[in-house]
Amino acid sequence: MNLLFDNKRFKLDLVIMVFIIIIPFLYYIHNIFPENQSLLETKYFVFDSGYFEDINFFAWLIMTKILTLCILSIWYITCKYKWKFILLVPIIIEIYKLLVNFNFAKYGSEDSVYIQTFIGFIVYFFILLFFKKTFNFYANKNTSNVLINEEINKQLIKISKFDIKDYKEVKKKLVELQNDKHKLEKKQYLIQLIALRDQITF
Repeated sequence: MNLLFDNKRFKLDLVIMVFIIIIPFLYYIHNIFPENQSLLETKYFVFDSGYFEDINFFAWLIMTKILTLCILSIWYITCKYKWKFILLVPIIIEIYKLLVNFNFAKYGSEDSVYIQTFIGFIVYFFILLFFKKTFNFYANKNTSNVLINEEINKQLIKISKFDIKDYKEVKKKLVELQNDKHKLEKKQYLIQLIALRDQITF
């Protein structure tokens, strides 16, 4: 199996990519709801537009808010800059507008829903934190860079400590081993070759 497709990082990136591709189609979901009709009953659910003129308009209004909320959420989850917390402001606003629309549909009133918005935002914020921690885009990248730098430094230190006399000795043994190659079994030859390599690489 290709290691690329077996990599957890790749799978997480693929989830985000698929989600980004799907998001624009949310806008068109309202088209499945008929116009000039305030109630839609199916085997699985009942959709009532309440005080809105029809379910098509109500669905369009809700999906527009959800679409905006999804875009802001992905931006927040994948953002590496500290100013990402500013994105929480429009997220709160979209949650507020979403709840106002539901409130109007149910009660025919545009009364403030500040308490519901606060509770909804707290719940949604913890969901965002969960996904941000799960995907963990830039932490993994930074960790990899640190490990790579440490390995480079380690190898450079080894090279700086390597004595030319050791190199000549290993080279001499390598020439002797190559001359005796026909006398050795393949396994023995490889073992001695690896031992010489280890003397160079410590």
